[in-house]
Amino acid sequence: MSAAIAAALTVALLLLEAPGGALAQGAGRGRGNNNVLKRSKPTPADLDRSILVEWRQGSPQLQRVWSDDNAPVSAWEGVTVGAQGRVVKIELENLWLMKPAGGAYPYSSGDKLTSVPAALGGLTALETLNLGINQLTSVPAELGRLTVLTRLDLGGNQLTSVPAELGGLTAMKTLSLNGNQLTSLPAELGRLSALTWLELGHNQLTSVPAVLTNLAALEYLNLGENQLTSVPAALGRLAALKTLGLGINQLKSVPAELGRLTSLEELHLEQNQLTSVPVELRQGRTLVHVRAQLEQLQDTFMS
Repeated sequence: MSAAIAAALTVALLLLEAPGGALAQGAGRGRGNNNVLKRSKPTPADLDRSILVEWRQGSPQLQRVWSDDNAPVSAWEGVTVGAQGRVVKIELENLWLMKPAGGAYPYSSGDKLTSVPAALGGLTALETLNLGINQLTSVPAELGRLTVLTRLDLGGNQLTSVPAELGGLTAMKTLSLNGNQLTSLPAELGRLSALTWLELGHNQLTSVPAVLTNLAALEYLNLGENQLTSVPAALGRLAALKTLGLGINQLKSVPAELGRLTSLEELHLEQNQLTSVPVELRQGRTLVHVRAQLEQLQDTFMS
């Protein structure tokens, strides 16, 4: 069937189903032809559905785990629908391990997501987006329109950067960017005033991004498994911090200002090049988790 014929059939069907159409009103015969036929306006739930259907149609990986376009999206693996039919959660971590829609195995690493459409920014009720452990090399700036998003997981991909527009996600509490190839962060992320959990481990950071010192609500910060050679004294301003991961880097020292982190409960400094730890970190506190590197420094740290 040609595209022109298909389009004509679609228009005809809309006219038949519209108010006053043949299917709805018996064609309104005998009552004149003054009715203006209008298609009903799509609801936000309809728009959510169309975005996911479009994503599925353009992604062979999603077609493996999401059934046909006519199925309700609430039945699709990893999709949660909330009030009024809006999509509130998408969890596609490790997509290649998800059960196929038809139940047919095997799966392969070739079934990982490789891209995310800009249209995803139209899911304005989305609260959780988990795309971890796939093969994404970038994410669209339009994700910055997801203003009610509270959790974004992009860990375990191949990102070399993240868009500055993510700084507009001021409701976000959890951001996971671990296991990528990041060398820096955009300054705009300093506007994430609600952020309490930031995972940046296993990247290619050679210095601690200055933007981190603006995230006053942070309780968990992991910078382990990078290439850090120093830690800025300004991290001592993160008064809410409970867990700080600096293990498996190239640190020869840590600043005394970390002693100001009075809420700190866990400090990870293992597998660095430390020879001592500031006395300010040792005074008036008991850290509940100090791994191998500090165990070798018991005389200076645990005294």
